[in-house]
Amino acid sequence: MIRWAFAQQDVDFVEAETDPDNRASQRILEKCGFVPNGKTGEEGSRFVVERPQTT
Repeated sequence: MIRWAFAQQDVDFVEAETDPDNRASQRILEKCGFVPNGKTGEEGSRFVVERPQTT
């Protein structure tokens, strides 16, 4: 899904949200390259992955 999102024009990052107590979901997001962005949404902690830089 992340690859598909970054194949779309003008998509620079993908954001995900998980319950702050759901450590298993947070680990999966981290394994997929997401990092916490320090924000909290309606559902809980937010994680983000940015489009890889190409040179």
